[in-house]
Amino acid sequence: MIRYATPDDIEDMVSIFIDAYNFPGPRESVKSSFEISLEVQPDGCLLAFLKDEPVGMGCIFFYNKQAWIGLMGVKKAYQRRGIGTEVFRRLLEIGRRKVDTIRLDASSQGYGLYKKFKFVDEYRTVRYELMERPIKRVEGVVEVNKIPNWVKEIDKKAFGDDRIRVLEAYMRRGARLLCAENEGFGLVYRGKIGPLVADSPRVAEKILLKAFQLGAREIIIPEVNKDALELIKIFKPSQVTSCMRMRLGSKIEEKVDIYYGILAYAKG
Repeated sequence: MIRYATPDDIEDMVSIFIDAYNFPGPRESVKSSFEISLEVQPDGCLLAFLKDEPVGMGCIFFYNKQAWIGLMGVKKAYQRRGIGTEVFRRLLEIGRRKVDTIRLDASSQGYGLYKKFKFVDEYRTVRYELMERPIKRVEGVVEVNKIPNWVKEIDKKAFGDDRIRVLEAYMRRGARLLCAENEGFGLVYRGKIGPLVADSPRVAEKILLKAFQLGAREIIIPEVNKDALELIKIFKPSQVTSCMRMRLGSKIEEKVDIYYGILAYAKG
């Protein structure tokens, strides 16, 4: 049986995710991701059962022009039984009723499945841990508690769509918004920075330096942004994992050259 998930299912969904990916923790970070998903898209997550046991799940997020699939997972004991494929098929059906373009970040485990559904490669997204902060002064970066209009515009240009309701959901849970007035911004949440959008490497650097001061140690970079790859070298980065960003449908017009760090694998 597959049904829509509700907030009451979050603990089961977290357990599935941790089991499927050998996720080392903390559990609260996974829980927060599902909470944001169900807050912003209450009808966006599916939960699969086998003999009344929750064993698999997946979520879809709708923006204006595109949908994003993520948080796919099946408990290891129940993998290779077609459960994940059926959940994914249902999510695609939901997505195609509303938008022309569906995107995702594919792990090595899921890549083959998405290829079978005719998804095409866009670019790799790589998660790095930042090991060391260079000794540099930071000026012109301030923390704000409300998203300015110019942030909405520059983020829309970078991502190719309006996702402010998602960023606001993160901020309601304590995410910190760092801004270099009219030049760039970064969102710091649970030890990560993303999105990081800036009109130059200089601006991206000073936002990243400030984010490091606030505890950000991870960033997911679109590998096609060579300036971003060059920038993080001063932080002595260590690669953690990577995914392939994939698309079904029309290409979204985004500006990856100002996109130094993505929001999250499950949300674009």
